Amino acid sequence: MGAAPDQQFRAAWLAALLLLIERYRAAGDYANAIQQARCLLQREPAHETAHQHLIFCLAASGEREAGLAQVEACRQALRQHQ
Repeated sequence: MGAAPDQQFRAAWLAALLLLIERYRAAGDYANAIQQARCLLQREPAHETAHQHLIFCLAASGEREAGLAQVEACRQALRQHQ
């Protein structure tokens, strides 16, 4: 049988949000990319790709300390999800 509707919705939501983040990032709209990456991470704290986008966008927008803090947050989230 196929995936449950909740799982299908979750997968579609993740894919759409990641695409939005990628588009914002490619356009240099780091503020919106940061906002959407944080939204995704609230729901999926161990989503490594979202962390990568967030770290890049924070650094690109001059928020170096926040980017470094996000690296540590990513490490902790991934450790907890092992």
